[in-house]
Amino acid sequence: MKIESRSGSRGLSLLIADDDEELRHSLGSAFEPMGFNVYLAPGGTRAVRLARENAIDIAILDINMPDLSGIEAMRMIRKIRRSVGCIFITSDPTALVKERAVFTGGFAIVRKPIRIERLRCAVREILGRREVTGGGDARRRPGAGPGDGLGPK
Repeated sequence: MKIESRSGSRGLSLLIADDDEELRHSLGSAFEPMGFNVYLAPGGTRAVRLARENAIDIAILDINMPDLSGIEAMRMIRKIRRSVGCIFITSDPTALVKERAVFTGGFAIVRKPIRIERLRCAVREILGRREVTGGGDARRRPGAGPGDGLGPK
């Protein structure tokens, strides 16, 4: 499977990792017009490699991928760049999944099927938080957020 890097030379970098090729490309096409340098990965292992090779600002990671889960990938990505804002996507947002996502520092969980406006809202909130904190850590505390169960109330 071909890994794509859709990029202009300016703007923030967005990493999208999902084993569903159609979804991955659809999300990339939705964020590219917003000025993001978009990097696409078919799994967690490739997502970690892209994070090593590029200055990623925000990661959108599927929790359930066959090679490396989004949660495991995020743990590894945070070792590379602590300030990466993370949004997890999943079709199964159980309490245990939410707890693990919070522990990993996820900003939001967005349920599949994805409503693109909900995902864009979560990305905008991460960007707003970065502006307020001067580009620091884009994680939030447990509570309620734009997704399904993360962020302050």
